[in-house]
Amino acid sequence: MTTSKIPLTSVTATSKSETVIDKKTSRFDVGSFVGGIVLTLGVLIILYIGCKTYHSRRGIQYRTIDEHDAII
Repeated sequence: MTTSKIPLTSVTATSKSETVIDKKTSRFDVGSFVGGIVLTLGVLIILYIGCKTYHSRRGIQYRTIDEHDAII
């Protein structure tokens, strides 16, 4: 049985235009950061108001054990 080895070589080439594009996209964007914070706070406020509204309209009144024993 004969096995042959095929040499594997890899060639990587970069051009100046790709390098310039990478440098422009890797910087920190303050607008996106602030926008993300505002979006997160907005979603949290909506969820908080929704939960408060849900619990207030649910209509279940919890009583303590003393009040329950007084009814019986």
